[in-house]
Amino acid sequence: MFQCLKQAGRRGVTPTSSLSFSVAGTVCLPTPRRFIYKQVQRTYSSTMDPRPSPNITTTATSGTEENLFRGIPWCQPTLNDNTFAVEPTISRTFHTQTNENALLARTLFDSSTIQGWCSLFRRPSHSSRNAKDECRTLLALRPGLDGYPGVCHGGITATVLDEIMSILVAVCRDSQGLEPDNLTADLRVRYLRPVPTPSVVLVTAKVRDVQKERKYFVDAEMVDEHGVVLAKGEGLFIQKPVARL
Repeated sequence: MFQCLKQAGRRGVTPTSSLSFSVAGTVCLPTPRRFIYKQVQRTYSSTMDPRPSPNITTTATSGTEENLFRGIPWCQPTLNDNTFAVEPTISRTFHTQTNENALLARTLFDSSTIQGWCSLFRRPSHSSRNAKDECRTLLALRPGLDGYPGVCHGGITATVLDEIMSILVAVCRDSQGLEPDNLTADLRVRYLRPVPTPSVVLVTAKVRDVQKERKYFVDAEMVDEHGVVLAKGEGLFIQKPVARL
């Protein structure tokens, strides 16, 4: 699922030469680390303090982790939208015997990394496919994910987008009575803004096309509390039973 992580740069951009980087099609000179850090700090000063509250626990409530986000005003419209339903995030459950989901259920599941992960899926009755083909995910990102100070590592951003899109495909297929297992065949990420830490972000993902009930084309977008787009992802996911790997 994470074949493309080595391609994600530490700055969250794709190198085009030794002197320049490409961000969403725009070529620009590398930005000094100090400048990026100051940009993120200015963002914090004009928004709510996203740092974890002493009263917040990383223990999931009924496997959904939604309680962590209930006290954040801008998250309420997402959590209260009746066309979507909160469901447990499958990759946040660790399977001891097989070590499945170790990355997101253990390594990146604490108050210093991804403190909260709340998944909501569109109810099939509100989908033209009569399936859970769209999801919204709230994430609490912490400084343990940093590449540069106060900036989430680009590889983590790619991992999160990849995982959310793959989870969506699994849930979508399961809602139609199909085998949920799938693998990432292609992953493309556009880094538009630094993803700050600590912060809470919203990732939306939607199945764009399905071919032969096996190939799923999915789009995803990560935004901050003001709706500013931080990163976009496109993925192709292929249905294949894990037992055949």
